[in-house]
Amino acid sequence: MLISRSINNQTFFKAELEKRGFPKVTVTDADKDGLNFEINNIKPKLVIISAGFYYCSTAYMMMLLLKKFPDLNIAAVSMSPYPANLAKWFIFNGVKSYFNFFDSADEFFKGFDCIRDGRQFISQSVKERIEKMTERPECADSAGMREIEVIKLTCNGFTEPEIGDTLHISKRTITHHKENIYDKLNVRNEKELIGTAIHLGMVNPDELIFRHKDYGEKPRRKTKKLSGEKQAIRRVI
Repeated sequence: MLISRSINNQTFFKAELEKRGFPKVTVTDADKDGLNFEINNIKPKLVIISAGFYYCSTAYMMMLLLKKFPDLNIAAVSMSPYPANLAKWFIFNGVKSYFNFFDSADEFFKGFDCIRDGRQFISQSVKERIEKMTERPECADSAGMREIEVIKLTCNGFTEPEIGDTLHISKRTITHHKENIYDKLNVRNEKELIGTAIHLGMVNPDELIFRHKDYGEKPRRKTKKLSGEKQAIRRVI
């Protein structure tokens, strides 16, 4: 199955895949829900994602897709410059292969041959990034200590004024930290931040005041109790 919203990419990739012996190439531009439906029905042996389109498909979304389909073999490919520091998160979150035409045209086409034959292929630029990562990266690899504090407080439901009051920093500084955090972890909102922070070991699920439904537990936020729990977390921070 080939996933891309670019008509040009769909045409190019489909022709290239068929030329290289890939059987029954199905093309789709489905969003997250539609993609789940199609994968469930087609049961593809390989899913090839156009990383350019899935720039918005963050580590969190890859994590959810593989949680639903744990045996799925996913390869991400790109025809446009895609930062290696973001592409590494595809691999870390379970994508088996990644290659980019802008890294090397020879490597790009070699990558297709590898995944056709059931092997994985990771472009050199991304491989170099991954080699610097541990199996579960230290927090300092992704964010500074102050950013870790902001992550933990955000995941525990603290508002920006509450974070500022706890850490004695301005709203402008908090905004700056959050922008850096979202960029480094390749997330778009607080929901994705919680999922990614837990996955990377930055936050333990047991430390959360309330749970999100994606983690299989019912929310337990109570207005009167929340401020007391926040006070306890504040003392720890």
